[in-house]
Amino acid sequence: MRRSYEDPALESRFLTIEMEPGRSAGTPLNLPDEQKEEALELRNMLLMYRLRKRLSVKLDPTLADARLEPRMNQILLPLLSVLPDDMTREPVRASALALQHKVISDRETSTDGQVLSIVGDLLSGEQDQPLPLKDVTESFTAKFGSDYDRPITTRWIGSVLRRLGILLYKTNGIITLAGGQDARLAALRTRYGIGDSLGKNCEERVLQGDREKGSSTKGIQ
Repeated sequence: MRRSYEDPALESRFLTIEMEPGRSAGTPLNLPDEQKEEALELRNMLLMYRLRKRLSVKLDPTLADARLEPRMNQILLPLLSVLPDDMTREPVRASALALQHKVISDRETSTDGQVLSIVGDLLSGEQDQPLPLKDVTESFTAKFGSDYDRPITTRWIGSVLRRLGILLYKTNGIITLAGGQDARLAALRTRYGIGDSLGKNCEERVLQGDREKGSSTKGIQ
């Protein structure tokens, strides 16, 4: 695991912990010969645990965290379900939150996130007004064009919007964003951490989740 998977859908199915570089006293420069035997013993212990607990451990849906996205909860529930109490679960949740913040930050700075931010800026304050694709392209070029080596064209911006599931239509020779997509845009902006009236960003969702948890977990977090 020298690097992340290129496929974001595959990468999102893992809980990744990046090891910090350091020079701990006593750490060998090379793996000792007994490392293979110790690793085998550990794998056998883990396998034995699975065999002994496989019929007694059940997924507990109540352990899902409102602060986390569905995919993160999906991969987290099996781990949380085998942990005995909230004291041992909380560090896992904290790691998952930190990982989710990073994922959303990466989305926000991606091409998709940048295009969504432009669409949101252009739609703010506009009521029932069609948004030409040409305006999106011009605004994107002005704000982010210097970040790209390729030419910014309406065809390319249109392909990004279609990839995001945003519908376009052509009228009087002008390609425009189709109306009635407020809910779709709000969901996308939330997913990409772009917060304004169309969607809440990740930090707001975390704070809301903390408030909903209330005092029940006070002293644990």
